[in-house]
Amino acid sequence: MQFSCDNVTYSSFEAYATQRTNFNIRTGAGCTDVDGSKTVYVKYEDSLDNIGTSISTTPFTLDTASANAALSGTPASITKSTSANITVAGTDVTAYKYKIDSGAYSAEIAVATHIILSGLSDDLHTLSVIGKDSAGNWQAEVGATTYTWTVD
Repeated sequence: MQFSCDNVTYSSFEAYATQRTNFNIRTGAGCTDVDGSKTVYVKYEDSLDNIGTSISTTPFTLDTASANAALSGTPASITKSTSANITVAGTDVTAYKYKIDSGAYSAEIAVATHIILSGLSDDLHTLSVIGKDSAGNWQAEVGATTYTWTVD
């Protein structure tokens, strides 16, 4: 049997196996190293060296890049309000974690749930948010979406 991502360029023939777990869909024969829709094609060869037509998998999506959280409803840069109701969104963001100032990140929260802050002290505050996409990729903490404002 041999494998391909484009149904044109194929790997070398190898012995038949009921499971194949090491064909690389990013660097294998006919594959491109980009996220997006992928299909794997397989051709079989019988004992008389007859090669059958290709069989393909159902298309699936390779998603290795995380989505970035976006914030709306943030307080004014200087405000006297000690509370905030902030919405987290972003393309393909399904969940998030957040922290305020130097605290720890929260547990995972569904994106439909707003960040509700109250009892904020008079001071500079920084909200940091990391988003999770539908493939389970988390935005890196070093690249967190942040917003800073002052309560006065």
